[in-house]
Amino acid sequence: MQSTTDNILLISSGFSIAAVAIITEFVSRKKILQQWLSRKILHTFSVGICGIIPFFLSELTTLFYVVLIAEMLLIILVSTGILFEEDSGRKSWGIALFPIPYLYFLWVFPMHIWLISLPMLILAISDSVAAINGKLFAKKHFNLTGDQKSWIGSFSFFISTTIILTSAIYFPRIPFFFKDPIYFIFIPLFSLLITLSEAMGSKGTDNLFVPFAASLLLQFFYVAPLEIITPIVLPISIILFLWSSIKFKLLDLSGAIAASLLGATVVLFAGWIWLLPLAFFLLSSTLISKLPFMKKSGRAAKEGRPRDWKQVFCNGGVYGILSTVYCLSTPFYQSDIFILMLVSMAVATSDTWASEIGVGVGGKVIDLVSFKKVDAGMSGGISFAGTIASVVGAAAIGSLSFMLLPFLHQPLNAFLVVTIAGFLGMLLDSLLGALLQGKYLSNTGDLLDFKSKESRLFKGFDFIDNDLVNLISQLIILGFAFLFLISA
Repeated sequence: MQSTTDNILLISSGFSIAAVAIITEFVSRKKILQQWLSRKILHTFSVGICGIIPFFLSELTTLFYVVLIAEMLLIILVSTGILFEEDSGRKSWGIALFPIPYLYFLWVFPMHIWLISLPMLILAISDSVAAINGKLFAKKHFNLTGDQKSWIGSFSFFISTTIILTSAIYFPRIPFFFKDPIYFIFIPLFSLLITLSEAMGSKGTDNLFVPFAASLLLQFFYVAPLEIITPIVLPISIILFLWSSIKFKLLDLSGAIAASLLGATVVLFAGWIWLLPLAFFLLSSTLISKLPFMKKSGRAAKEGRPRDWKQVFCNGGVYGILSTVYCLSTPFYQSDIFILMLVSMAVATSDTWASEIGVGVGGKVIDLVSFKKVDAGMSGGISFAGTIASVVGAAAIGSLSFMLLPFLHQPLNAFLVVTIAGFLGMLLDSLLGALLQGKYLSNTGDLLDFKSKESRLFKGFDFIDNDLVNLISQLIILGFAFLFLISA
């Protein structure tokens, strides 16, 4: 039952947040304060209260429902433009996004206050410190996913996050492991990864990325075996990877940071050895595309360009998520999760090899739906060379099961599951590409896979591109593979 003290805290906190929201909106509209500054004041206060109050409540059920009602109200206020509309006219969805991870934490971790409060405090303080320093002092900026970021802002975020994580030992109801010396060794690595997550956020999505990343890393410290070499070697590896992937044009900056986050997640939650499928996919696909005798179709938007964050996420994001599921799951399911990780990479490798070699080698290409001849490089088309390449690519990932899963009683079965699922994923990708992906007619009458100023939608859906097709096909194949594994 909610105590009187809890009720007083909840009511006073709710009224104070509402009052600050109204005041900051008023001073912003009256031009008393710049809009970005009033937003950050509201952000720091409201998210900060959310981070602090769980430490002082006897139970969190009422807080969950209060936040849920507030979230519904925020969605209405933002979507209708009544409050929180930016000067540019863009709806400020960030204020309506931060309650989502907060609600998740309250629901899943009611007995672990530190997994609720620390991520929200990092979001409240570090995000605001980064924004203010970036606005006032930044001279050099970068753009990863849409919003402009600054190097000094990201550095400020890193320092602030480091201070918060270091100060955790002084918070009430904090578990004993925060006083373990190895925790302090991990803090710079955690701060770096949370900072990179913040840099990837745009249009308020950093209000999702930051708390989820912080909570996930704190969970890692709580459940995973700790190796003192990891917080030393991993940051160095990330820096070297960022430098080399950009220098040799394997990835652009957004893709390099996304891949670094992906790789770090895999290392922390599954182990260094599970970087091998990721590295094989990235290096093999890049080397194939750069072979001097390979042709280019000229019909794909990103052809010949370094891979960006969307390509990294749509091809490898599921692999990273499965690595965290492996670490946080019971041992009974862990071997199946490892097989699913290989399946996700087999689908990505099979499809990429089919596309690169199918275009590069040439030959007749037919649409998988109409069976009519189409131009090389067009989504939905398959060729003989591309089909053979897809089987070889899937089998290459499947063969890694003999090395990565030596404990299986029937490793050949794992190889077959991974290889067959990878090839079927390529076929499904082509089918979805033919049916759903947007196709555009240029002003010269050419059919293209990407939209330009001079083109118009010819078939498919405007919002579905090749990256999204890759992700959808991977998820569908993984669903069927999971059902097969649990029924076998």
